[in-house]
Amino acid sequence: MEIKSVLLVFATQKEASACYQTSLNIIPGLNIPVKTVITGMGMINAAINTTLAIKSNKPSLVISVGIAGSYIGKLPVGQTIIHQEDCFPEMGKYLDEKFMTLDRFLISENSGLIMQNNSIASKSFNLQNIDSFTRVKCATVNTMTTSRGTAEIIKNSFNASVETLESGAVLASCLMLKTPFLGIRTISNLCLPPKLAKWDIDLALRNLNTAVNKLPQLIKSLNDQA
Repeated sequence: MEIKSVLLVFATQKEASACYQTSLNIIPGLNIPVKTVITGMGMINAAINTTLAIKSNKPSLVISVGIAGSYIGKLPVGQTIIHQEDCFPEMGKYLDEKFMTLDRFLISENSGLIMQNNSIASKSFNLQNIDSFTRVKCATVNTMTTSRGTAEIIKNSFNASVETLESGAVLASCLMLKTPFLGIRTISNLCLPPKLAKWDIDLALRNLNTAVNKLPQLIKSLNDQA
């Protein structure tokens, strides 16, 4: 499929304002229209406002953009990742103190998105040849992780490397509305106790802007797949 219009989805005004691309109406050099929506923080805001924006603008690509936490030391603060796969590690129930994902006990009743191991993915693009970003799987949560133990559980149980509060909800909206999705996130902190988290939002936002400025090359590369 050819990308003919883009919707950039941010959770906060601070993230959007950090990215020069949001001041433009087109992707430079490609004459592809681009619009921006700020959903507000959290899954509920992200899902509702992404859905409304897709229905209103009918983009051929939605990109969830923002900062994120890292579960693994191999993704340091300031590094930018790209993703098409996400999961919801909090959805499920505890049975005899053992966590069971939603799909394991509601299979026959699930009429919505199919989420094996609470995971969803967009398969619109082949990212294997995209060298500008590290490719990972994200986890979307309601409660930010500040414990090494919890971070290890999420990383090992869901094969997730990065934590956000919104990206999975944006992806879910895209899947329901059959709209291609990409996520671009820059690491702002490690998912550890505050004294070890190495928060640096300013660095993350600067590098996020650098990443978003690469959209012309990224979109050209994706269109070349069409």
